[in-house]
Amino acid sequence: PVAVLAWHAHGAVGVDVEAVRCDADVAEWLAVAQLYLAADAALPLQTLQGSAFFAAFAAQWTLLEAQLKCTGRALTEAEHRGAGWNDGLQTAALALPADLAHLRASIAWSVARH
Repeated sequence: PVAVLAWHAHGAVGVDVEAVRCDADVAEWLAVAQLYLAADAALPLQTLQGSAFFAAFAAQWTLLEAQLKCTGRALTEAEHRGAGWNDGLQTAALALPADLAHLRASIAWSVARH
């Protein structure tokens, strides 16, 4: 198990950690990406195969999930989230130690507005 603690003094935070799968059907998971990820996140996945695809998919998926958690939203298809749903959020991939190379993790946080 992996635990992540994140805190932001001036807004919400969302974190997601996912295992990189390499034993699934790329075409099936590409369809999932096209349904749930934004077009600019899903498009580059189309040229990847095997472990490269699954690593990139997990990276994009954790970014999406972190943003959803930060905003308190449930997972919905990309077309139903609407434009601007994640405005005011910053995101970053989290660096993990070598013994957790099979995982991808991302964080999202709200940007304080003055």
